[in-house]
Amino acid sequence: MSSSIPLLLWALLLLSGANCQTTPAIQRIFLGRCSYFKQFGLNKPNIDCTKAYNVFLSAFAFKDPCNITMAAYDEYFNLTKQVLPRDKTLLWSGTEQLKSMYCFQGANCYANDQFLASYIPNKMSWCGSKTDPSGMNFTGCRTYDPTTCPNHVTHSFWAAASAQIASGSTGLVQLLLNGTRTTGSAYSRTSFFGLYELPNLDPKKVNPLGALVALTPGKPVKENCNNGSLTLLRTDATAKGLNYTCATNPPRVRHLSCAFFAPTVEPNECKFEVTSSYSFANNTGPPSRFSYVRS
Repeated sequence: MSSSIPLLLWALLLLSGANCQTTPAIQRIFLGRCSYFKQFGLNKPNIDCTKAYNVFLSAFAFKDPCNITMAAYDEYFNLTKQVLPRDKTLLWSGTEQLKSMYCFQGANCYANDQFLASYIPNKMSWCGSKTDPSGMNFTGCRTYDPTTCPNHVTHSFWAAASAQIASGSTGLVQLLLNGTRTTGSAYSRTSFFGLYELPNLDPKKVNPLGALVALTPGKPVKENCNNGSLTLLRTDATAKGLNYTCATNPPRVRHLSCAFFAPTVEPNECKFEVTSSYSFANNTGPPSRFSYVRS
């Protein structure tokens, strides 16, 4: 999963789905994604997809969607648990599009939706019904509200997913943040990262926690490693015993931001000097922001 987008918007727009109803054909999609992951996903896990679906369904079917705690999904996460590769975890907040490109453009990392438990239901929505024979509501679901519906069915799932990924991370853990947010701040104690990931990073296993502050081309810079909420993050991380580092707009992040997010008129920060020694491996270059191939 990762101030950040308010939890309501994060839950609704990112992971719960904009329609706010159980995704049609959710069972077929679940089983299809599970089968695909078994063949092509991380470590090709040997998992019974039908059992995984039934366990997932039992967590919320025929139940009040505002009374589903993180613990309701324990059996599902235990069943789908994977050993996470050392030095490969990427956590994020406010950088959903960039994090996907960062991991697929040579950084050799894994974000939350690349692990089995999160990959399967990513972008889907679901909630229970006490009257529908399926146990699911396909017409309308309650939305997350921290006051009236804090134990929301999908919010609790993604909170549990965030906690599991953080607790299973070892070695270098990268954290991709947004220093040019128009609302909120790069780091917030009430974000998914602040609530569920940072508290579950084990300082005996994680070294370091490396923050990467992305700056969107053409937008005013609000925060960098040395000011704003990033100073609070440093305080919170070191208080937890984590070895914390931070880099503002490092080359790989800057290059990808320019390749995908720069406006039509190329800003100064996206004018790179052409060198013959360009290499993704050492983060030099690139010759042109148009040299990237969209994945």
